[in-house]
Amino acid sequence: MSDIHFYNNKRDKIISLKDFHHTSNNNERVFFNVNIKTDLFVLDICTESEISDFIDFRNGLKKIYSHDLNNIYFSPLGGDIQIHVTNIENELQWKCEIHDNMFTQQIEISYTYDQSFLPELINELSDVLQSLGSE
Repeated sequence: MSDIHFYNNKRDKIISLKDFHHTSNNNERVFFNVNIKTDLFVLDICTESEISDFIDFRNGLKKIYSHDLNNIYFSPLGGDIQIHVTNIENELQWKCEIHDNMFTQQIEISYTYDQSFLPELINELSDVLQSLGSE
């Protein structure tokens, strides 16, 4: 199954969403792992989402790429991660928040990148959705 990758302006992978799988009794819900790697830390968490969240995120990215929308959020069910994308004059500002509700801790990563990798990201989202049987 495909992975979904987010890059910084040096084309380093910052965030990877991977290991997607359905729950045994609900094909609309999907579990996946989030890997975040920076110069300071590496973080791995498992979370869940509705497939419709991925569809909405992909469609929002398409609208940002075509300049029909300026910002979108991806906020899966688990509440462990939120990704916010804002388009300011063809430069994308990415903010990723990771929440550990058990210990009330939060990590935030922010970076800026141009739109050049959006088609690749949109294709990766489409590949994951297809492999989950949602396309």
